[in-house]
Amino acid sequence: MPEAAPAAATIQFHSPTPILSVKDLNVSLDYYARTLGFKTDFIQSGIIASVSRGACHIFLVEGDQGHPGSWVWIGVSDSAQLYEEYQASGAKIRVPPTNRPWGYEMQVEDPDGHVLRFGSDQKPDEPFGEWLDMHGTRWTPLPQGRWKPSDRLTDADQALQAVGSAWQQGKKDEVRHALEQAVELWRKSGNQVELAHTLRTLGEFERKAGDLERAKAYYEEAIALLRGENQLAHLADAVRHLGDIHHKARRPAEAEAAYREALALYRQEAKLRSASQRNLDVGNVLRRLAIVKEEAGDNASARDLWQQAYESYARTGYQPALAESAAWVARLAHRLGTSGEEWLAQAEKAALHCEEDTKAHVEKVRAEIG
Repeated sequence: MPEAAPAAATIQFHSPTPILSVKDLNVSLDYYARTLGFKTDFIQSGIIASVSRGACHIFLVEGDQGHPGSWVWIGVSDSAQLYEEYQASGAKIRVPPTNRPWGYEMQVEDPDGHVLRFGSDQKPDEPFGEWLDMHGTRWTPLPQGRWKPSDRLTDADQALQAVGSAWQQGKKDEVRHALEQAVELWRKSGNQVELAHTLRTLGEFERKAGDLERAKAYYEEAIALLRGENQLAHLADAVRHLGDIHHKARRPAEAEAAYREALALYRQEAKLRSASQRNLDVGNVLRRLAIVKEEAGDNASARDLWQQAYESYARTGYQPALAESAAWVARLAHRLGTSGEEWLAQAEKAALHCEEDTKAHVEKVRAEIG
């Protein structure tokens, strides 16, 4: 039976209010009002003030509570429109609105060097752009969430850079061509690690394109390279994805073997990832193994694996995964002729904090087991 969630889980958290240390409160208040369009909510003792615009609130404190150069992310409805406003008002724009994997975002500085990141929804028709870090270094996005300093890009990196916009726009032939070009450039360079990463990206592209055999070949070559380079964390991810390919191709024995190896690798890499990420990875592989066992009709093993997944997810606090895994334990317990009511209660409790699709999944299990 799952452990009861701690009472603290019921405490409601609200939106945070950043506190920025400023050199001269009057100068900052003038900039936030005249240039950034904020209003002053209150001033206390001449050293602390609250400014706001819409639902965004910021405290400004003269000479205390922090250091210059803090960064704050602020969600807005339209960062492009805000950019036009701030151009006209004379704001110090560090980076104009740029499409990135997490949104359409610009950077604005205040008089003390604090950076305000104003972001709205991602632009699906624009390529991803560079990122400017706190040291002034520009970073270029590459496939699979990787970034490199823009001044260190090789020819292969530039080929990979073209992949992002083409993939985003659904230009499959251009994606394949750019990836194959990058693979050949990395082969010539002798950089085995970068070659492995690019082969994984090409394998993922082919998997999504539906060519599972080509995807399998690329992943197997990448895995062989990663073994030789002692890239444990990346090797674990690649082996897990190879398991996904076997599973989709209806090769359950090969899928299970890959998942079990990935599970062992994730459990070894204690020093390579945070405990939370490692527990999430372990839970995700256990989830996949449970599905393979359930599809094979081994409900007892599937139930045990889902329970192990729940225990791993519980260490992360990730509510959707807790709801799904607890619901599956309840469903499989019911199929095995035992009570899953306590597990289902845990699933329903976790689902309270989840999106509608997770709630619907738990409700479906409730209807199934009564």
